[in-house]
Amino acid sequence: MQDSSPHFDVHIRRIAYGLYRSYPNLFVRKLKLSKLLVGGVNRYSAATHARLTGDLRRPSTPVAASAHAKFLRAYRQIGDTIFQSEQFAATLYYKWALECINLYGRYFSCTEAHDIVHKARSFAGMLDGDRSSVYHRHEGRVGAPVEVRRIKFSDCYEIVDGHHRLSIAAINGLDEYPCSILPTEGALTPMQELVMDCEWMFAKRHLSQPIATPELANWRVTRECTDRLKMMLAWLARNGISSGSFLDIGSSYGWFVSEMSKRGFQARGIDRDAAQCTVGPLAYGIKQSANIVADAATFLRSCMRQHDVVCCLSVLHRFVMGAEAISAVEFIQLVDKSTARVLFLETGECHEKDFNRCPPGWSGNCIESWLREHTSFSTIEILGTDDDSGDCLRKRHGLQLFVCSRAR
Repeated sequence: MQDSSPHFDVHIRRIAYGLYRSYPNLFVRKLKLSKLLVGGVNRYSAATHARLTGDLRRPSTPVAASAHAKFLRAYRQIGDTIFQSEQFAATLYYKWALECINLYGRYFSCTEAHDIVHKARSFAGMLDGDRSSVYHRHEGRVGAPVEVRRIKFSDCYEIVDGHHRLSIAAINGLDEYPCSILPTEGALTPMQELVMDCEWMFAKRHLSQPIATPELANWRVTRECTDRLKMMLAWLARNGISSGSFLDIGSSYGWFVSEMSKRGFQARGIDRDAAQCTVGPLAYGIKQSANIVADAATFLRSCMRQHDVVCCLSVLHRFVMGAEAISAVEFIQLVDKSTARVLFLETGECHEKDFNRCPPGWSGNCIESWLREHTSFSTIEILGTDDDSGDCLRKRHGLQLFVCSRAR
């Protein structure tokens, strides 16, 4: 029987690493540049370097969008003008190098800010076809394999050594590049760690809302969101609502907050899971203050204003099942009082295997009747059913989106 103990795994990895150092060509594979993400510096992992710099999104960045590649694009456009003092100091490449000097004492052989321009000129020369210099022992010739580390639960890799060579390859339009893959357990990006830390994920590789980063591309999105947004926007357009305040109750990462902000609404969200609220600024670039940690009932009681548009998805069923401190009727009446014009509502239904404690028949017409009885909205209608796909998801979802509005 194979020994699967941690001690055995460590022993195997040590043997593999020794083999890697002795015969590195055995570990070389051609990998797609789109799967190679910005890594760390000085053997620090990408996640460690990101935490030291405070830029947690960087390890999710493809090499073609890196500071190195952007510098080369600018060099191709404006030539040596890029090396003029003010122009060069504004480049992300300079800021990356200076950051490394401040953190680690050096960037290759650069130990002072004024040294960086010499490294940059050498880098530009590599793009022009000049042989790389022997300026520093870690510099490799163009075309030589780079070193990468697997990113767990994905088909992506983080760059360990070779940012310059890979950036040149990206600028030259190459699709693949030879990479030496370190025989290690693999790394997690900060984005992965934050998502897996969320309350109801329990370290599963699922997303509750879409996140467009390469290492999460193959993760299941449990709520597609785009289908709900399409129905919501179509209804708002038909009814002439194109701006105003927007509140998302149970906002998760803040995807709807982000999307409604893009469309001109003054959007904010609340969610009780601090980890989920932390994801939004990283995933969508929203402000931390736009998606805050708060208990829904407590927030609605203390909120002194109404919002033009309110969104409440997959929250009500917790109250219906008696899992919260107040009743479902008390909760929906708080939501009602907080809504000035329109409420978009979705709730877990009795056909979902996780919500069998919902009342019998808790679906469709039953929910609509319940809303009419316990709220003051003049019109309540069903907009449509979600597009969540897959047999596993269909057992849990297949939910109807309600719109509750007031006559004006």
